[in-house]
Formats: sequence, C-alpha cells, structure tokens
Amino acid sequence: MRRLEVDKERFACALKDAAERQPEGIGMLREKLLHATLKNYFLEDGALPEQKVGKYIVDLLGKNGIMEIQTGSCAPLRPKLQALLPLYPVTVVCPIFRKRTVFWIDPQSGALSGGRKSPKTGKYSDILPELIYLAPFLDEGHFRLLLFLYDGAEYKCKDGWGKDGKRGAHRQERVPEKAVEMLLVENSGDCRALLPTGCPEWFTEKEFGKRTGTRGRKRSAALKGLLECGVFKRKKEGRVYIYNLICADDLG
Repeated sequence: MRRLEVDKERFACALKDAAERQPEGIGMLREKLLHATLKNYFLEDGALPEQKVGKYIVDLLGKNGIMEIQTGSCAPLRPKLQALLPLYPVTVVCPIFRKRTVFWIDPQSGALSGGRKSPKTGKYSDILPELIYLAPFLDEGHFRLLLFLYDGAEYKCKDGWGKDGKRGAHRQERVPEKAVEMLLVENSGDCRALLPTGCPEWFTEKEFGKRTGTRGRKRSAALKGLLECGVFKRKKEGRVYIYNLICADDLG
C-alpha cells in the first residue's frame, strides 16, 4: 500500500476543463462532473479515452493498461474485470468524499437550499463494503485499486420520505472542489491498513460496525469481503460469528 500525492494544479485544470464541457444546471449532466474530472486528471500522454476492448468500453487505455473510474458500486465491474484482466493491467479508481457541503434541490421548483457542511468525514475505510466485489482480483498481480480522497459539494434531490423529503433522498451530483490524497491498494494484504486501530482480539459483527461506521448490508458486505481477502478469520460462538484479524506474519 502506498500513499500518493495529488498534483493539485493538474487536478484544478482537469476540473475546469470538465466543468466547461458540461451543460448548465445540476441534473442536466450527461457524464457526471466527478467522473469527467477524474478521467481528465488521469489522462496521460498517449492514452485514449472511451475505448472499446472486447465487448466493453473502458474509460482510459494507455501504456500502463486500462483505467476505470468507478463513482458508484463496484458490483457491475466483476464481469468486466474478468474479461479485461487477461488482456491488460487494470487500475480501478474509487473516489471517496472526505469533507462535503450538502445542497438540496426541490424536485418541483428546482429551487436550491442548504449549503451546510456535513458532520460526516469520509475515510479510506469507506471502501470496505465494495471489497466483496473486488476481492477475487486483488492478488492477480496486474490489478490495482486506487482510492482518491477529495472534498467538494453534494447535491441531493428532496424526493425521499418524511416531512422534508430528505430521508432516502437520492444524490443528484457530486462536485469535486479539492483533491486531498490517493491511496494505492496493490494486493489483499494491503486491506489491513484500511481497518481502524485498536480492534479487540475477537469481535462481533456489531462491534465491527461501530468501529468502521458501517451497518446493515454494508457492514455484512465489508465483513464478507475481508474474509474473502484473507484479512479476517471467523468462528462461531454460540449463535453468532466472531471475527479475528489475521496478522501478516501468520500467513507465512
């Protein structure tokens, strides 16, 4: 695992270029601004965007292989990676919101409100629920996962439930404003560094959720992914499973 610095000037140029190419107005975007910005940022000399490889369209194809920008769930990537990895090295870029300012859009009038800073701070461990989809590829040698930490604005539509329509509301757009740092995950063993420190020797799923800030399906997915990566082992105690972190030294 390696921490990588972001070229702030390059990122600013990538964002400016992506923004200038977008239609005006939130919700009128074809390619999302975050995706377009990251594609611009990683567009190296000689690389080609939107190339067809087999039956798939890839974001970038260059001298270092394929780069896929994944701003949503990694679930759709599994069949794509199975087809692409025998042909090229693949790097999957997953952006993670660190600090965000949240704006709300009225679905009827389009009026914008909010502009409050979210108390939630994103961290690299937010990727844990996605490992269940990526675990089979982490030790193939020519697959890499690049986590891109950034700050920005988040626009949500008040189309959820409750009096204010905010519960269950869907996200309309993420607008990156500042690139913070990158973290390169090169194998399954690197996933240990994504975990919070100070975990007890054995712990339950509920205790894991408290330490990682995950719950429900995301918590279960994170545990299954870490089991598949060989980071955790588990045993049954009574009616529940308890988990233990496998140290790198234990793997021989």
